[in-house]
Amino acid sequence: MLLDSCDVDHLCCFLRGCAEVFLPIAMDRSGSHVAESALKSLAMHLQDEQAYSVVEETLTMICKVIVGNPIDLMCNCYGFHVLRSLLCVCKGMPLDSSWFHHAKPSIVLAERLNLNAPQSDRNDTPYSHPAFPDLLKSLPKMTLRCCKLISIVVWFCRHTALMLLVGDDQELLKIIPTLLGCSREKVGEGNLIEMTVVGGVLDLMKETAFSHLMEMVLIWEALGAKFRELFEMGRAGVIDALIAANQRLHTNERKCCQALSTVVCSTNESLRCIVLRILFLESYFSCGRDRSNWNWPNDVKMHVIGSLILRRRFLDFKEHIQPLITSITCMEADHVFETAKDAGGARVIEAFLSSNASGK
Repeated sequence: MLLDSCDVDHLCCFLRGCAEVFLPIAMDRSGSHVAESALKSLAMHLQDEQAYSVVEETLTMICKVIVGNPIDLMCNCYGFHVLRSLLCVCKGMPLDSSWFHHAKPSIVLAERLNLNAPQSDRNDTPYSHPAFPDLLKSLPKMTLRCCKLISIVVWFCRHTALMLLVGDDQELLKIIPTLLGCSREKVGEGNLIEMTVVGGVLDLMKETAFSHLMEMVLIWEALGAKFRELFEMGRAGVIDALIAANQRLHTNERKCCQALSTVVCSTNESLRCIVLRILFLESYFSCGRDRSNWNWPNDVKMHVIGSLILRRRFLDFKEHIQPLITSITCMEADHVFETAKDAGGARVIEAFLSSNASGK
């Protein structure tokens, strides 16, 4: 609240004073909100042309700290939001722009529960304040370079960098070959894509379906075998997003269903346990190693994301979801009744009854 109200000199003094510890602040659950508030205030002060130089000096100090150790920041669930806000300031974009930031989680979840795909045009977002082109060029390059070392956030970071460089064709024509794994040092080996082809790829990447489809293969390779680890980390939302994307683009749908079934039901267990365990994801994965003795918990609310995953699979009925069909039709009557009384579970039952499953 203080940062929202103070003048630009005090704001920049504060940020320069904590520049050396900016990373741990940005990666802290509460500190990240302080960092984002400070960046938002900087953007507001840029409406005054006289503040440009002192803000640029402050941002330069912060960027130098980040460039020295960017991987921890990009891999941190709080720090990455701060990094995106910093990129927004450097680009001259409003920090609350739908072009760059997602809506509140509660709004997103509500949209997903209704399976409504929000429509937005991200090409006409106005710039709200002066930009810092030199800093902007250095940060995406740093992001792209470091993303070669990590897998979970690799495509998210690259997508961010590409979006920020829209309009700068020269920079994009330098970066796209890097994304495609080309090397100017190995021209003789045929590893350099012709610049005319790169231009075509640039045009294709403006098409939502093509760009996402090109990325989904590599995302699946990185995450497809990590369902168990993601569930254990409490990252069910990542799996739900992956399933939704594959469902929307009609890729790896069978593999998704197989991975989902395998992670909650071993080969020597009955299929009847699949739906029950997905309904209570948090309860099941928090019971330790001896999960085979897990039982239906009493007076426990069903997992929202687990319910959403099941609802999505039943509504998009395909032959490969037969294990889920078998599981839900094998549920005991009492469990069906309890599921129907739960807010999320009721949606699962409703989706199954509305699906194209056979009357039998």
